[in-house]
Amino acid sequence: MYAALDEHANTEIAASVWTADTSAAMARASVPTPPTHGAPVSPTATATARIALMVLYTDHLEESREFYTALGLPFVREQHGSGPVHYSTTLPDGMVIELYPATAKRPASSARLGFTVDGQTLTPPLASGRHVVKDPDGRMIELYAA
Repeated sequence: MYAALDEHANTEIAASVWTADTSAAMARASVPTPPTHGAPVSPTATATARIALMVLYTDHLEESREFYTALGLPFVREQHGSGPVHYSTTLPDGMVIELYPATAKRPASSARLGFTVDGQTLTPPLASGRHVVKDPDGRMIELYAA
């Protein structure tokens, strides 16, 4: 069981393991635009770079794979040569997210991530809007549910 945190109400919401009807629901989901957190955004500004790879080091590899898979990120097991077993998924825009076991040189680190999800396909369903949950390593994960 994961604890979901609603930062606006400062209350904990009991949540069982998230499950999702993955890519089909995500593809047709009409989701709210994530907030800019007060940063001014120029309507004419165009980014020329994009994130191509994000590696999350975790002390809870299998639990993290289950958590993120339930949000609609279908991870596959990989191992390159004698390297560690890890998991990888590719987003529709080509960005790759990988989950690696943490080590002394690469500990589980804090990061704040946000994902758009179809809240009605999760168990329990999420109402439309912004929700904050914690992954198995305690990272805050923002979910923007349609």
